[in-house]
Amino acid sequence: MELNVNTVYTTVLSILNKEQRGYMTPDEFNKVATQVQLEIFERFFQDLNQYLRMPKTDEEFASRIAHVEEEIQVFEEYESASSSVTDNIYTVPLQGGVLTGIVSTGGTGYSTSTTAQATTGGSGAGCKVNTTAANGAVTSFTIGSTGSGYNVGDEITISGGGGNAKITVNSLTSGVHRLGSVYFNAVPGTPQIELVGRREYKQQLMSPLTQPSKSFPIGILKNDKVEVYPKVTTFNPARTTSVSDVKFSYIRKPKDVVWAFSIGTAGQYVYEPTATGTGVIPSAGSTQFEIDSSQQTQVILEILKYSGIIIRDPQIIQAAQQELAQEEANEKR
Repeated sequence: MELNVNTVYTTVLSILNKEQRGYMTPDEFNKVATQVQLEIFERFFQDLNQYLRMPKTDEEFASRIAHVEEEIQVFEEYESASSSVTDNIYTVPLQGGVLTGIVSTGGTGYSTSTTAQATTGGSGAGCKVNTTAANGAVTSFTIGSTGSGYNVGDEITISGGGGNAKITVNSLTSGVHRLGSVYFNAVPGTPQIELVGRREYKQQLMSPLTQPSKSFPIGILKNDKVEVYPKVTTFNPARTTSVSDVKFSYIRKPKDVVWAFSIGTAGQYVYEPTATGTGVIPSAGSTQFEIDSSQQTQVILEILKYSGIIIRDPQIIQAAQQELAQEEANEKR
């Protein structure tokens, strides 16, 4: 179960207020909370590595390995290449695909679509959407293909209809943070592509004994692209290259945490959980923590540690660090 951003923020404010230590603005909280979530997320991999080398227990609810794996599974993705440069070079899915947005202009002449419609404009390319329309105007949509290269705030136009329905981009895909396995989907059975180094790649291509085949393909990672051998056209010259030829299993980075708000009648911050209201961030709404609610104590202590830095109170930093050290020692005994 995801950790509620409002629960964490109000708890942090309550502790700071009780101790009369100062205040943390929503903007400060959002930046610190995002950093804390990322630190805890990276710690999952270190913990898993350590637990795998420790004595294990299979008791329900007590397996440390199972718990950490459950935490990591939230961020696992399986996605096609974001583009195909040639019949054997494919682009790794990177940050910049459209994840969410709002209909900023409904447009005219549209109908509900069952096939993803292309879009134009913005900083990127390749985003496709399935639309729901009423009286010719687009009322809502779902993402059919995220595309790549976009920025938050981009306005993209939905093709079809009168060519005048627009979407404002609210959030982007996180893309590959830790690459796992790569699969060749161009042939039945979806064989895994063995990623090798440059030297080994050339040696296998030159040797008749280790020549890669469509059942045992190899690849080499070059920045944001994977070069696969054999080429699609090698065993099917008539086939058209597709981004779905290659699929990536990877871990994405957590989304940035956002405690969105509007301004109340008394000038106070009012929590906006969803994309409603007339607040400072009315289009996006709040983004919850993606790590599990079981991490609530850890998150709050880490944020309090950073809040001590912000308001320059060493006692808060020291107290939070002591609590964190004790909690970590108890977990790893």
